[in-house]
Amino acid sequence: MKTARGQGNPSSSRFLKERRARLGYTFGRLGEGMVYAKGGAAWAHDKYQFNGQVLTSACGVVAIDPFPPQCVLGNSFVTPFNFGASETRVGWTVGAGVEWAVWENWSVKLEYDYLDFGSRTVTFNDPLSGPANISVSQRISEVKLGVNYRFGSPLPRY
Repeated sequence: MKTARGQGNPSSSRFLKERRARLGYTFGRLGEGMVYAKGGAAWAHDKYQFNGQVLTSACGVVAIDPFPPQCVLGNSFVTPFNFGASETRVGWTVGAGVEWAVWENWSVKLEYDYLDFGSRTVTFNDPLSGPANISVSQRISEVKLGVNYRFGSPLPRY
């Protein structure tokens, strides 16, 4: 019988890059507001770490009587593991948002982004146990609140 227990931070993104195009519609008396949709490509560099132990119990002598059979003389041992891997993944992103010009060259925005890096098999390596192939799926949802400064001339005044 084997029992595995693990702990640690299974994954972390070391960097997350996005390149998107944005298409929107302006509204308001002077076009101060804009709603938009966006989409594009995304890249993430992920580091995976998982450590723990496997408890193995082996039975050397089995007593048949009394029924059911029971282990009389057994042995248990613990095997530690420390699997790790890293990779750069390429995926896609879509999102939507709203932006509002509040004063001269300043605006505020609120947007939502969805990033999908799909599923793929990653080879995790352990110094003692060797490699293990594990399927990894990664999807990220982001909500952003921002303040922007537009360089150049301010919005026209009518």
